[in-house]
Amino acid sequence: MRNRRVIALVVNRDHQEYLTRCLRHLDGLAEACSEVVVADDASTDGSAAAVSREFPNVHVVEASEHIGAASIRNLGIRFARDRFEFDYLLFLDNDAFVEADTLTRLLDAMESDEAIGIVTPKAYQDMAARRLHLAGELAVNLYTGRVRDVGAGEVDIGQHDTPRRIAVCSGFTMLVRRQVVERLGGFDEAFALAAWEDVDFCLRAGQEGFEIAYAPAAIVEHVGGVRGRGRIAEREKAKAKNWFVLMRRHATPLQWISFLSLLPVRSAGLALQRLAEGDAWAVPAQVAGVREAFQRLTRRRHS
Repeated sequence: MRNRRVIALVVNRDHQEYLTRCLRHLDGLAEACSEVVVADDASTDGSAAAVSREFPNVHVVEASEHIGAASIRNLGIRFARDRFEFDYLLFLDNDAFVEADTLTRLLDAMESDEAIGIVTPKAYQDMAARRLHLAGELAVNLYTGRVRDVGAGEVDIGQHDTPRRIAVCSGFTMLVRRQVVERLGGFDEAFALAAWEDVDFCLRAGQEGFEIAYAPAAIVEHVGGVRGRGRIAEREKAKAKNWFVLMRRHATPLQWISFLSLLPVRSAGLALQRLAEGDAWAVPAQVAGVREAFQRLTRRRHS
């Protein structure tokens, strides 16, 4: 087997305890990464210093201010590209914890077909209970504006064990060929702060002819899949605004018309769902995000 040069790029914004756990899991990989890079998005909890103390072989690049998911990933990409030779980037959020053979199985899936540019694993919310967070695919419907996490909340009894090609995966864990990153120029920083930059990345990769593979034999635990983590109004507002960015980038005229027609009903449904879940704090943030998105669209029409 040829040398498979992989840079692990871990994105972090506070949550030092998750970051430490993530890096310990990377230490336990059966097939080691060539280098590990932590891209720290201006954490305020001492995360970067903790990494330097506890993991001296891990490289840390820090943003001077909070720049968001797309921008911090791009900062990490530039750091890795300027310093290392590599074939693949393993993108990880700080709350994604790999199994010992995860990287090996992702690489085997990647190298089974040269057309594959991105590989994603099966993710659990709770490993012990075998409760799924995501069975590989984000099912994106641009006609309705709905994104469905395939398999979310299900108890895994093997119903999602078939490898397959998908159109979109989540960015919390994905192995990406260097050629994909180079061709796309990284992540689109128009997706400010957080949300949907990974969906856009996948859709653009597909447009460039790269395939995305779901490799269910590769396993991660993703605690970000637990409802209630990160009750941040800023993120909810960004999610609402960024969905309109995604639609402008990728929706056909018919999809755009359908989306706008269904928006009032869908928005009301989402608001009722958040209220029922006890997340009333999220509703005004989402409303503010939609309002700002429409204001931006109006300015574009008049400019």
